[in-house]
Amino acid sequence: MSNHILKKILPADTIFLITSSAYPNDIVNLLKKIDKQYQSHPVAFYNTDIWRYGQDPDLMHFLNNDIRDFYILSLGYKNKRIARNIIELSWPHFYFCRPKNDPPIDSEKNREYAFSCLNNRSSFERLILGYDLWKKKLLEKIIFSQNLTNLPGGNYIGILNDLPGMQNYISSLPRKWHIENSSNFSEDHTIDHVAYHDSYCNIVTESQMQEFIFEGPVIDLPIITEKSYKPFRSKQIPIWFAAPGHIQYLQSLGFETMQDLLPDNFDQLGVFDRSQAVCNIVEKGHEYIQDFYFSHIRELKHNYDLVRSDKVDNLIIDNIKSFLSDT
Repeated sequence: MSNHILKKILPADTIFLITSSAYPNDIVNLLKKIDKQYQSHPVAFYNTDIWRYGQDPDLMHFLNNDIRDFYILSLGYKNKRIARNIIELSWPHFYFCRPKNDPPIDSEKNREYAFSCLNNRSSFERLILGYDLWKKKLLEKIIFSQNLTNLPGGNYIGILNDLPGMQNYISSLPRKWHIENSSNFSEDHTIDHVAYHDSYCNIVTESQMQEFIFEGPVIDLPIITEKSYKPFRSKQIPIWFAAPGHIQYLQSLGFETMQDLLPDNFDQLGVFDRSQAVCNIVEKGHEYIQDFYFSHIRELKHNYDLVRSDKVDNLIIDNIKSFLSDT
């Protein structure tokens, strides 16, 4: 856990609570457990999962009526004050945990494959992308896997059932790349896979993208994990299948996002439109993406050098310090 860095930024007496995947009532119960010993200490909620509860009325009411200051460490894109004593900080945990001993990557060599896209959990968003690629008969032309078939439930079942042929696609799962050693690469932070060192472009499918509420609004779920940084480490062209604002966030950290590959509004597209946009790029084929790759060696090298340095780490820390001093 990278909270040793945070301890230098947040108040010295801050108590850290691991709240990944915890529900609001779980968080309240955790706070009640430490009340007797740490009644006045600031509290930081440490997350390596999506943070969903900035609008939860019960949790926000409980925190807002507490005398303590609360810091929510999210994997989202923005630092923001939610209430008088509640601040959400963009803390990309997985960036600070990235391996820094990757073998050197030769950007000048030809790569056998045009595109790659590795998927572990079959989330709703990833199913949509896999399904669209399958419909266009593109899966056999790229490095692709969709290993775990823990399918989404609830409202998503109806959406999936309404898509012609979706059940045929689902019945074809799991799809395992033929030379993978494992059917489950959860928590794999390496780039030791042909998807990274033998394809020009990596389609990154983030852990979450959007939430579809029954008869309600579509809610963006900003999250950035280790997968988003892997194309930088492997000198690849990145395409992010992620929440709106993902590319803008990475640009703010200094990365080259090569948007001349993408439609003008790509970073604002939702699941269905973004999936179609990705398919349109993949359809352009091997020669197209190979030419694009070799015409963007400068950008690839910039990202590679940047992710292997400490510049982004320091920028993230400085951004938080500046935000806290101004609030």
